[in-house]
Amino acid sequence: MRWSLETTTSLWPRFQPSPTARGLPAPLREPKGRGEKNNHTAAQRWWRTLPDGLTLEQAQASVAAFARRQDERPRRTATGKTTAAAMLTAERLRPLPPAVFPVVVTEGRTATRQALIDWRGNRYSVPPELAAAKVTVLQRLGADTIDIATVSGAVVARHKVAEPGLGVAIRDTGHVTALEAIAMASAPPGRPHRRKERIPPGQAALRAAQVLIGTGEPVSTVISLAAYEQAAKNRNTLR
Repeated sequence: MRWSLETTTSLWPRFQPSPTARGLPAPLREPKGRGEKNNHTAAQRWWRTLPDGLTLEQAQASVAAFARRQDERPRRTATGKTTAAAMLTAERLRPLPPAVFPVVVTEGRTATRQALIDWRGNRYSVPPELAAAKVTVLQRLGADTIDIATVSGAVVARHKVAEPGLGVAIRDTGHVTALEAIAMASAPPGRPHRRKERIPPGQAALRAAQVLIGTGEPVSTVISLAAYEQAAKNRNTLR
């Protein structure tokens, strides 16, 4: 089946050079209605005349014979008459170009509060200023690096990609330094906290506690035995 070469505006601009990279003058697109006409011809000339009770092998042989007859029909071209089989021989696909067409995969991501983004089962760092912000990840087909850009298109980070699915976190040294600087700047001033120790209350604390309970002297918890002695006098039983 011959395809026509027509330009189209439905392709993204980045894919417009793709046919040129493969030696074609313009994007490939089948003329409107040609596919429907071919299906109609096959239905009218082969499907409707197909006898009942055929096996799959017989039906396959029948459609192959119909295709050969269609290929052998004369076709009129700008240079004269020919057949579809001859046109197929003359229109063999060209070999693939030595370099892969530079397709760029673009996906949006939202950075975490730790300034990381997820990509193919791993995590990659972004500048701390973009924590919890939306970014765009770009990777050229076949490349071993990714670019991370802001929503305005400015590339702010580039990482060498790890094997997909390893679950590793790859951080840029500059991003780590900037993140530590922000964390230290937000920490309270003063010396670090000492180790937690159980220190008994001192004399000043005890005096302050006595003031709170209304007496200036410490309350003794020792019970005098003189009260028991007075109660036990002249008693010969415990009742």
